[in-house]
Amino acid sequence: MVKYGVAVTTSSLLQATTTNNIFIKLVGTDGESKRTWLKSIKGTATFYLGAVSKFSVSCPTSLGKLVLIEVDKNLSQCSQKTPGFPARWK
Repeated sequence: MVKYGVAVTTSSLLQATTTNNIFIKLVGTDGESKRTWLKSIKGTATFYLGAVSKFSVSCPTSLGKLVLIEVDKNLSQCSQKTPGFPARWK
């Protein structure tokens, strides 16, 4: 099992906060991860204005050299249509 660390910095722009469910898929030269829900014990504060949140994405084998980070979102049950603006992905 290979674990990849992901850090997301939410922008400090007005309306950058989102309560939507955010998902990530890592694509490398030797394979890709499953679509993974970026959830945290922070709950709705996970992607709050200016927040830095860290996650782990597990894969059965190495993905090789990372070539693509695919990000998408689904509306959470309690969210409004909030845009969410990540400032940085690591």
